[in-house]
Amino acid sequence: GVSFTVMELLELAMVESDNTAADALLKLVGGADAVERRLRAMGFHHINVDRTEGQLLLDMAGVTYAPPPEVWTVELQRRLIADVDRASLDLGRAHYLSDERDTATPNETAQLHGRLQLADLLPRAETDLLLNLMMRTTTGTRRLKGRLPPDTIVAHKTGTTAVVINDVGIITLPADSRIPGRVAIAVFVA
Repeated sequence: GVSFTVMELLELAMVESDNTAADALLKLVGGADAVERRLRAMGFHHINVDRTEGQLLLDMAGVTYAPPPEVWTVELQRRLIADVDRASLDLGRAHYLSDERDTATPNETAQLHGRLQLADLLPRAETDLLLNLMMRTTTGTRRLKGRLPPDTIVAHKTGTTAVVINDVGIITLPADSRIPGRVAIAVFVA
């Protein structure tokens, strides 16, 4: 019952880590298969996009039956997850950690961010837009940014589930440092 512009969806997905907005964007670009084909064409063979965030969440929670995604609401997803027994939840989480779908290596993820910074993946205007959104990320203030000086520029994107905590991005080193420049980094913790 609501409408958002693509820019509003990007803002919600990148700055606030809104999974529903990410799923809407995924649908707009043709789905997981289209994103994965694009990643492969750019040379990324160890970054896998296989499901929506909504489906991933249900699978990780041990939900074995869900109605078609077209009828999903946040309330329905919460209810389906709340109805899962502890054994199914534990099984779903264990399967999530060993599932090859929706995975990436830290190395390729850091390479992706390095190439993004160099505008090697998108035109400069789109690159600048994306990096600006990543600099405004509101989640994970105690992750990559946690022990850095407060004025350090960090363009990053967090990822959090019940069993993983990730943060990936680009740290701009101070201009007066011994080695000024930028560092692409990916930290994955399970």
